[in-house]
Amino acid sequence: MSKYQTLVTILDQIRAESSGTGHEASYLPDPSHGDAVTQSRSRAFLHLYLMVSFGLLDFAEREQYLTDGKHDGGIDAFYIDAESHRIYFIQSKFRATEENFRSKLITVNELIAMDIGRILNGESSDESGVPYNAQVLGMQSRILAIADIGRYDYKVLLLANAPNLPPAKIKHLTGGYPTEVIENDRTYLDLVLPVLAGTHFRQMDIQIAIDLSNKNGGPRSAMKFGRPITTARLL
Repeated sequence: MSKYQTLVTILDQIRAESSGTGHEASYLPDPSHGDAVTQSRSRAFLHLYLMVSFGLLDFAEREQYLTDGKHDGGIDAFYIDAESHRIYFIQSKFRATEENFRSKLITVNELIAMDIGRILNGESSDESGVPYNAQVLGMQSRILAIADIGRYDYKVLLLANAPNLPPAKIKHLTGGYPTEVIENDRTYLDLVLPVLAGTHFRQMDIQIAIDLSNKNGGPRSAMKFGRPITTARLL
């Protein structure tokens, strides 16, 4: 199994966690609807980042931080870190094929579509007057309600292959906020390997069995996270 296929397997396990949460329509579409499946994996990719980077193990809790959808102001997810006094704005580009995941770049237009400044200034619609979606407005309300907001700083996270531009230019395109690019090759090191190693999570219910044996047989280890109980071999 390739690294990309391993990633997809993990994303499908995360999608399965939506069962019984009321979000099944977004995460468990008809398997024959390829575009819908890709979109659901794209949302699960955001879940994976929130889970590994911020330790959010509960599906419903992570879902509260997703803003992805129409009229999202270029922001797919966010996270408010009360300990570090930092707010993260995340834009992610999951790709439906291994080759595109490896090589396709986020566009400059997608970068400049991030309306972080407008949203932080309390604007409820984009420059064209189109209202932001309910999730973005909910994010805005949460941020504006922070009592000591003056102590917070902001950071943009791009889960995508960025154009060949200097970091200062990318920062300018995203509104002048410090920007970290997690290119898709780095995804395997930062997100997939911690899951496979089981180094980041408490033991829970989903089980992915990782085949570490040779063809003649041998030991096999397992990692657990999330729910419900499902087993998939990563060969």
